[in-house]
Amino acid sequence: QLNPYGQVPAVELDGQTLIESNAICLSLAERHPEAGLIPQEQGSRDRFWQSVSLATSSLETPVVMYYLAKSGFVDSAWADLSAGPLKAKLPVFSASMPANGYICGDFTLADIFAAYVLRIGVQAGLLSLEGNLADYLRRLMTRPAAQAARFFSIFPQGLPRFSMARSGFCSDWGTSPSSTMPRLRSTILSMYSIPRGHSCSQAPQVVHDQISSSS
Repeated sequence: QLNPYGQVPAVELDGQTLIESNAICLSLAERHPEAGLIPQEQGSRDRFWQSVSLATSSLETPVVMYYLAKSGFVDSAWADLSAGPLKAKLPVFSASMPANGYICGDFTLADIFAAYVLRIGVQAGLLSLEGNLADYLRRLMTRPAAQAARFFSIFPQGLPRFSMARSGFCSDWGTSPSSTMPRLRSTILSMYSIPRGHSCSQAPQVVHDQISSSS
């Protein structure tokens, strides 16, 4: 009911409704600079905004649509339409992940956005979970906020791929396949009207839990 588009997530911040996962994440990060989720040093900020733009503007929609098409949730033509830009950009983006640490040195929101795209790329068979990519994602998997939000629930026990039914994947287009995995309502972030572990809630939930752990 909060979202006029009838989708998730939607939050109420300072008496106003905010929708779209990326906007919510950025808004929460800006409200809590003490968490360090948006870097302050100019060189790090340049890398931050470049990575955020690549993940959210260039890669997110085609990788999600490719995955949904290959899984039979949207017309298969979407896979062909998405494959071109993905095959040109996704491996380059994946190869740019750091061998140690995080994209901007310290952990930031850029890593959350990158992880969302990369994990779907692995699940869709577009990327192999090996080398620097595997090490980078495993570093993210061990973070308490990622575990609390079940951000990597598609990689149980570190396995690179899992079926749609077991993953609990749910797209921003409203597709909601059933999941055999239990979904727990958030006991921390009451402003969310959707379960913890729902893919559309996970990035904002990670941001919230990261902020909570740093305060």
